[in-house]
Amino acid sequence: MVHDIYIKRKKNYWIDLSVEIENYCRINGIKHNNYFYHKELVEARKQGLTLRR
Repeated sequence: MVHDIYIKRKKNYWIDLSVEIENYCRINGIKHNNYFYHKELVEARKQGLTLRR
């Protein structure tokens, strides 16, 4: 897993973790902001796009 995350730069671990956190927060009534996609949001803004998650 570490090899995939840091060497191959795969995002599956982070995507799965994000879904798990979102579900936990929804079930427990916790307000949640997802910052895992900050890099993608910044790049999209530079290109004049809006990303929705």
